[in-house]
Amino acid sequence: MDLLSHVFLPLILLAAIGKLKAKYAPLALLSILPDFDKLFFLGILHSVVTTAPAFAALFYLEKRIKHGYEISVISSYFFFSHLFLDFLDGRYLPLLYPLSNIGIGMVYPARLTISNGNVEISNIVPNLVYKELDPSKFVQKPYSLFSGPGFAAVFLFFSILLFNLRRKSKLGNRN
Repeated sequence: MDLLSHVFLPLILLAAIGKLKAKYAPLALLSILPDFDKLFFLGILHSVVTTAPAFAALFYLEKRIKHGYEISVISSYFFFSHLFLDFLDGRYLPLLYPLSNIGIGMVYPARLTISNGNVEISNIVPNLVYKELDPSKFVQKPYSLFSGPGFAAVFLFFSILLFNLRRKSKLGNRN
């Protein structure tokens, strides 16, 4: 999955459900943070063993300092959305690294066959897959900065924002 998809798909969800706030926009960059493990310890930022304690500490500190969890919740949402999207994208995630080199992922074997006027759909149920990963090869595919789906996500995000702005301005004109 490309950089744009990782940043804008979580933003789309927040905008679509009406929970997006301007102060959350910079936190969206946390959705690309896991891929920085490609620069040093491969897999370390794709592992809940190493990242969950860091976010637990963030929750604790925010509760002690601000008496709430708003920034911690949104930060973890953006960060862990990356892992979820990689999982859905068919990548093997080393979720328990360095305790285990087993990666899990999702594959979609569904097929649509059309021949001689017949339509057949087969293998519609996605499969959970796992395999032992070589830590030196956690990067299975080159990292795409931009792609068609990424640009589509950007377009959809700004379309939702414009729709929401127009709706709010129409509601404001009625009052």
